[in-house]
Amino acid sequence: MDKIIFGKAYPEVHKAIDSGYVFLGPRHRRLFHTVPEAAIIGTLETGEIQGGVSGVIHVLLDRETSKHKPFKQILESLMPRRKSAPKTKRRRKNPKPSTLKTPK
Repeated sequence: MDKIIFGKAYPEVHKAIDSGYVFLGPRHRRLFHTVPEAAIIGTLETGEIQGGVSGVIHVLLDRETSKHKPFKQILESLMPRRKSAPKTKRRRKNPKPSTLKTPK
């Protein structure tokens, strides 16, 4: 939503506002989810007023999408899909014997 409104994203704002999820899970909205808290966190995280507004929008959208599931579906349909993280090759735990170097 940030990119649509501001032309740039504020992931640090959303991460800070939702930081309680680690401890509270779905009940994380008990922390940092009031309009004043979100405005302060967003402004402090970014140093910009737009960051504070992004935080407020985050809280308002959270409230509305949790009350009205059809509204959430409409918003999700308008948002571009997130790209998944690129897959990385895993390192072998036990290398092949032919690749082991023997000390001389």
